[in-house]
Amino acid sequence: MSVFDLKNPYHSVEIRGTAELVGDPGRSLPERLSQKYLGESPPPEPANIVRLVARITPSKVNEFSV
Repeated sequence: MSVFDLKNPYHSVEIRGTAELVGDPGRSLPERLSQKYLGESPPPEPANIVRLVARITPSKVNEFSV
C-alpha cells in the first residue's frame, strides 16, 4: 500500500506485507470511521452489499520525504 501527501507528492509512505480480506458482517468499520471523522453515523447501505476489510500485516515500511 502506498500513501501520498496531496500537498507534497514528494512525501509518501509505502507498506509492504501480507494482505488479508476479512468480512465485516456487522458493518462496524464504517460506523467507527464515520463517528471518528464526522461525528455521525454513515448513511444506511442496502442489505445485499457485502463489505470486506483489508488487513495488512506489514513486513517492511518505507518513508520518502524531501
